[in-house]
Amino acid sequence: MEKFGSCLVITRHELLESQRKDIEDICRQIVVKPELPVDASKLSQFIDPFDAVIGTFPISLQLEILKNKKALITFMMKSLGVADDEKGARELASKYENMTVVLTPSKPGEKYRVLLYEGIKRIVEIKVVDEWVIRHSS
Repeated sequence: MEKFGSCLVITRHELLESQRKDIEDICRQIVVKPELPVDASKLSQFIDPFDAVIGTFPISLQLEILKNKKALITFMMKSLGVADDEKGARELASKYENMTVVLTPSKPGEKYRVLLYEGIKRIVEIKVVDEWVIRHSS
């Protein structure tokens, strides 16, 4: 298993004990920040001191991280389901101690979501293949 010198972990949530252990297994130094800049030049400067960037990112940010020749590592999370209230969500999460996250609703009427942490993956390559749907001549 490859060990990285310095890793930037991007998360707004507190890391699970299992996530922290996994990161410590692959990184010598760890810096945790809540977010990345979205501007390409600011992002490049922000991640420059690090060997790897770890988190869950939209595809546009993943592409930028890879363009900057940084290892891109993502948390693999699987949905275990939803619950109407926190008690139900905690009950569902309790089957997997230290491996689940309960996401509280961001809007009234939404349900609690329960996610299971399955591990981490390194994204080595992203391939974008497109085709014209409608093309106007110039």
